[in-house]
Order: sequence, then C-alpha cells, then structure tokens
Amino acid sequence: MKEFQELGQEELVGALKKRNYWERIHANALLSRKRHEVPAKILKDGLSQTITYYNERSEYLCTMHRVVSKDGDIVHEDVKDAFLDGVWYKSIKKLS
Repeated sequence: MKEFQELGQEELVGALKKRNYWERIHANALLSRKRHEVPAKILKDGLSQTITYYNERSEYLCTMHRVVSKDGDIVHEDVKDAFLDGVWYKSIKKLS
C-alpha cells in the first residue's frame, strides 16, 4: 500500500473544505506555524510564505504556500500536502 496518495490542487482543497478545515484555516482558528518567509518573486513588496497548520488536537494537518501582499491580502495559495483521516495526501500539478 502506498504511504501517500497524490491529489490535484482542487481535490486537496475540496478534501479540506469537506472536513471544514479550509474555513478554519482562513479564519485563523487553527494552530499554525510559519516555516519560511522570503520576498515574493511574483509580487513586488509581497512575501512568499510556507505555513504549517495543526488540528484541534495539535496534530499535523497540512502545509500551504502563500504569496501575500504588503497589505496582508492573499494573492496566491496552494496546499502542498495534508494528513486527513489517517491518509497522507501530496499535491500534484495536473498537466493540461
């Protein structure tokens, strides 16, 4: 059995929404830790951030990448991976 499953970005976000985590992530209702922050390459004066989120039991939930404007607005974000219901999901980019 695979140690992880690969999901496209839309499916991974959908899995977080289905379990009501997506809303709590954006409401800052979950424990988080900023892992990395550097100037964004795609946005002048913006920041590229890698943030890890934890559920209510302080267990790993997911890692996200964001590009944030100097005003704090999220310009871009994607989920890198998530651990949901005992399954490790990794994000894949679908080829068009």
